[in-house]
Amino acid sequence: MLDFLFNTQSGLACLMGGGIVLSTVIAIILERRTQKKYPDQSVKEKPTQNT
Repeated sequence: MLDFLFNTQSGLACLMGGGIVLSTVIAIILERRTQKKYPDQSVKEKPTQNT
């Protein structure tokens, strides 16, 4: 199994593809956690500048 993953082109492609999928899933999970922890704080009134 390790010989296939590290010594063949298709095995390396599987490793690269799996890494991309795994990092994408982790990024989505962390982004959703962040959005729940810090909900969107929309600006209701823009502060006026006194010039």
